[in-house]
Amino acid sequence: MIPFSKDIKLIRNYTMTNNDMNNNNNLIMNDHYNGNLLEIYPRSNREYIQPDNISKELVIYGSNLETTLNLPDYTNIVKQMVNIPNNILYIMTGVLLTDGWIDYTSKKKLDNKSLMNINGRFMLKQSMIHCEYLIYVYMLLSHYCKSPPKLKIATVKGKNHSQLQFYTRALPCFTTLRHMFYNGRVKIVPKDLYNLLNYESLAHMIMCDGSNKEGGINLNLQSFTLKELIFIMNILYIKFDLNCTLHKSRNSYTIYIRVESVKRLYPKIMKFIIPSMRYKFNTNLAPGPTGAGAPSGVRQYEN
Repeated sequence: MIPFSKDIKLIRNYTMTNNDMNNNNNLIMNDHYNGNLLEIYPRSNREYIQPDNISKELVIYGSNLETTLNLPDYTNIVKQMVNIPNNILYIMTGVLLTDGWIDYTSKKKLDNKSLMNINGRFMLKQSMIHCEYLIYVYMLLSHYCKSPPKLKIATVKGKNHSQLQFYTRALPCFTTLRHMFYNGRVKIVPKDLYNLLNYESLAHMIMCDGSNKEGGINLNLQSFTLKELIFIMNILYIKFDLNCTLHKSRNSYTIYIRVESVKRLYPKIMKFIIPSMRYKFNTNLAPGPTGAGAPSGVRQYEN
């Protein structure tokens, strides 16, 4: 555990730096249980978490989440205690709007179970060419994972394709998150998406499902309805001052972020963009150093 300094000036500076107009200081996802967990699960092992009476350092909630790789399965009490702080929720929102998904470990008699007794898990899969990005997301979410990413082989039209995939522990907090992003089996846009997005969310949306088109960025969100895409466009314009249009893609639509908006956006999200994804911001309009993973002969936006 990395303690945060007790110095009030450092705490104030941290808060100002990490909680601007696009970050919500209040916890967005509240506890999903009611009552005393010790009474709800009287047979659960109460010694799973040992009390820490030594460290008295003050830490910012969500800033010191350590990996839980290879730790034993959580007890019912611990599962209910795990939540998703805002800094992690912003990341997961960007990924869930694109390539990420949440599934249930067991789909039997879901209608007869309360939210506390349903465990969902977050999952992400990428082709090997984008393995750096998957490892990047895994490291950000390793606090929720029991095992490292795994190699998968997918067969498409008779050809084998290598993929990398990871999934989190099955926890009620991910079930709560699934209810926000799904209607049955169909992925939807949450009604409170405005509060769930920040610049880091946009960076993950672009790294997952963005593509460069004539200097602008195409967000390939074809799985959403036209009404939902217009809703997203309004949020991008009102909250981030991004000028967007709809582009036809077969029987659906994509969101296109115009070149001038991408140029304004890039300095605010570049710290979240990993080297192998910088090619998505390449353009001939603004010369600069060639980004890692970028096609030869194409230059990147100036920092």
